[in-house]
Amino acid sequence: MDRIFGHQTAKSHLMDAVAQGRVPHALLLVGPQGVGKTSLAIELAMLLADPDAGPDLMGQWQADTSGQLRERLLEHRHPDLHLIRRCDLKHSRFRSLRDRKSVNLPIGYLRERLLGGEVEGKSFLGPVFFQRAEAKSKIFLIPEADRLQWEAANALLKILEEPPEDTYLILGTRTAEAIPATIRSRVQTIRLRRLEPVEISAWAKQCFEFEGPHRSWVLERADGRPGRVLELSKLNLGAWREAIDSSVEMIRSRRPDPVGVAKVIEAMQSHIESTEKVSKKKLDAHDVRDETVSKDGLNKDTFDLFLELLEFEVVRMSFGSPREAIGVRESLTVARNWVQGTLNWKQAVEGLFTMAARPELVSKV
Repeated sequence: MDRIFGHQTAKSHLMDAVAQGRVPHALLLVGPQGVGKTSLAIELAMLLADPDAGPDLMGQWQADTSGQLRERLLEHRHPDLHLIRRCDLKHSRFRSLRDRKSVNLPIGYLRERLLGGEVEGKSFLGPVFFQRAEAKSKIFLIPEADRLQWEAANALLKILEEPPEDTYLILGTRTAEAIPATIRSRVQTIRLRRLEPVEISAWAKQCFEFEGPHRSWVLERADGRPGRVLELSKLNLGAWREAIDSSVEMIRSRRPDPVGVAKVIEAMQSHIESTEKVSKKKLDAHDVRDETVSKDGLNKDTFDLFLELLEFEVVRMSFGSPREAIGVRESLTVARNWVQGTLNWKQAVEGLFTMAARPELVSKV
């Protein structure tokens, strides 16, 4: 696991379990988005699956030195290794699942990729019950377990209670509370925290090939999360920085300037359109056109990204009174709840700055 930066406590715990042959059949990795849950899960999967995994002359455990296992896992070409994500719905053999908007993980896809059962009137045995074909173990990775439909999450219980031999489930979630208590009681939870500044700096020197005026801005706002660094670096950073700067100025002046609001909306709209366009491209020979991206989900994710970047600035701002500071921060929470509900995101942007102009009244909203 030397390819994973930071998380020494979690890595040591997992490596000890691997060396002693005592890895729990089900693990739940908990940590903020971009902190490295999926990367750590894949490294663990390689150690559990590779028949040749073991310590080298220095005592360091090595697995999948050729990278072929990892490649086949990511391309869904290994009979024993299964990566189950919302974005992979487009690879389903069932049209009803391929055409589904990728807002969550439905029970039908979990049946196809893990449990078995009936989809579109066809009954079949699930991969979790197949005999191992090549690997040392069967591994099922669900990095977004908090996006499982209730029915899908509930269907996992039987497998968690009576797991087949040599089978491991590795789940991921941003918060433990997003996972039903019935599942949490049947898995071992491992928490991953944000990397320390020295760790994220070491990671950036080795892995973050990105130069220009936005490098330090991105690293600061990723807040110790390598995955977030990479995500932010792909933005149109000039437009986003201008939008955030305008937002800060409107909050400071208590004046929802129409020009500033327009800049924010333009930056977000441009991001939504470019993300939607990229998602429909074929990325490689194994990919297919993705027509299932949820526009509503993309709108909400973009608004949440905007709020996260703005929150970074707000916590560093000085205000005239504690009440004013609390009001501004509460306005961000109110706006997030609006968009997670049913309010149009553009109306939420306008409403946010109207609230921020009178932060002392926000608690009454």
